[in-house]
Amino acid sequence: MARLLPLLLALAAILLVFFARRQAARSRDDRTYRPRPGFRPGRDARRGGTAAGSAPWVVRRSELEGLRDAWSSAALDPSQPLHRCGGCQAFYQADSLRALQADNGGRCALCGSDELIAVHVQ
Repeated sequence: MARLLPLLLALAAILLVFFARRQAARSRDDRTYRPRPGFRPGRDARRGGTAAGSAPWVVRRSELEGLRDAWSSAALDPSQPLHRCGGCQAFYQADSLRALQADNGGRCALCGSDELIAVHVQ
C-alpha cells in the first residue's frame, strides 16, 4: 500500500495538469480568433506573397465587383496589386498583405493558409 499511494498521487497530478492545459487552450469567446497551439509566425511564410513555382491567379475585372479585402474590408481596387488565398479564396490588397506578413506570419486571416498568391486582373 505504501508503494501504491505515490503512484496514485502522481497519476492524479498528471491528470490535473492535463485538464488545466486543456482548459487553458479553449477559447473564452467564440468570436475571438486564437491561433492553433502549433502555430508559429513566420514558419513557411511566403516572403514575397507568392508561393514558389505557383502560377498567379487570373481573374476578370467583373468578378471583383462588390468584393472586399478580407483584412481591411475595403472595396477591392483592381488597379492595385492583389493577392488571393489558396485555401479559402479570400482577396487581399498590397497594404493588407504587408499587415498580414507583419502581424500574422504571412498567413491568411480567415483560414491560416500561408499560400497567398498574386492575382492578375484581366
